[in-house]
Amino acid sequence: MSDSSRARAGGQEAEAVNDAGPGANVLSSAVVAVAEQGEQSHHATRPLRLRCPVCGSGPMRTFLELTGIPVNCSVLLASRPAAREATPGDLTLAVCDTCGMIRNVAFDPSLLVYDPSYDNTLHFSPLFQAFSAELAQRLIDRYDIRGREVVEVGSGKGDFLSLLCELGGNHGVGYDPSYAEGDAWPVPGADVEFSAQLFDADTARGTADLVCARQVLEHIDEPLTMLRSLRAAIHDHGGVLYVDAPDASYLMGALDVWDLVYPHCSYFTAPALRRLVGDAGFEVLEIGSTFGGQFLFVDATPSDQPVAQPDDASSEAGAVSELAVQFGERFAAVVEGRRQLVERAVADDRRAVLWGAGAKAVTFLNVVPGTSRLDAVVDVNPRKRGMFVPGTGHPVIAPEDLVADPPETIIVMNPIYRDEVRSMVAAAGVRAEVVAANEEGQP
Repeated sequence: MSDSSRARAGGQEAEAVNDAGPGANVLSSAVVAVAEQGEQSHHATRPLRLRCPVCGSGPMRTFLELTGIPVNCSVLLASRPAAREATPGDLTLAVCDTCGMIRNVAFDPSLLVYDPSYDNTLHFSPLFQAFSAELAQRLIDRYDIRGREVVEVGSGKGDFLSLLCELGGNHGVGYDPSYAEGDAWPVPGADVEFSAQLFDADTARGTADLVCARQVLEHIDEPLTMLRSLRAAIHDHGGVLYVDAPDASYLMGALDVWDLVYPHCSYFTAPALRRLVGDAGFEVLEIGSTFGGQFLFVDATPSDQPVAQPDDASSEAGAVSELAVQFGERFAAVVEGRRQLVERAVADDRRAVLWGAGAKAVTFLNVVPGTSRLDAVVDVNPRKRGMFVPGTGHPVIAPEDLVADPPETIIVMNPIYRDEVRSMVAAAGVRAEVVAANEEGQP
């Protein structure tokens, strides 16, 4: 792949160069225009799918394009050459002016593989463990989920489902094609079982008292079909659905551009998620944000009655469209600001590392020019140590590896973990400046 690409914004075209390595193509274009139905991508033969997957309106309005980003960003590779040859894909974001849904209209599901090599667990972070425990207790207490049947779709390594079953004395069934027993996190004694398969309508049994899908919907290209499958899994009398996903409004408002990753083909805002849940046959009990505003969540219960949308749904969707356009226009400036952050961090031959070898880091390293000068990526997940980041080939090291060769600067991919990282490195005796990737160079 080329190490340079074009950047277009506001009708102007400029050259953008990335020295991160042969696996890294950068910002291709920021487009603010109404795309015509059936328009072909200029870099691929796959047609852009501009019909909204939530409300069916179209054409959706494209506002940002990235080309050549690694497809399986939660799959690290065992060697640098393999990492630098990771399969690339294109991301073209479009917004629905009717309901506020955002999707990657260039998404090709055939490029993705979900198997045990897929690892996006956050359970190694004490902060995320506390968040999960608080959520589990809230669901148990609010909806009396005790001695019940719980289904989790996208259960990962099983930690959250096990927690729900341990705290509430429940029986749990988890579905996830990436599940591998050897890497599982079930709580000892918890009444849980797991299936390494995709969940669909044929899997639903209609007997669950609680169905959870955490950080799943953003991976689903046709989310209405998935939500209807979840509806079929819940019994009609008092059953509860809990779903959460990255909040696209937070992403765009905070300019958290590193959450733009290929497996996330669907980007939800509050009006879009509310509409989706209602159209799938649920009554929304509560909708809000959590985890520092980064996640959008919904509690819902099955309903046979048509669900009316709130009176301000149209204005909410309009605000999302406006925010999307502004986000597309500012994207290049955000990338430039982060280039300056990296340049300052490595000036005068200082050592700098990234913290967090997840999907955010993959986007950051493959999009921001100059990241080849970052020495490594640190991660608390021991399964990632010794692996390499797709696209750029950066090595992944453990926190304890910083003691022998301490950096001057640590760039934390997710700002919510900044204080946790500072505490960890200070406890290890490492004296380094710890900054969040979105703190410096804000346009």
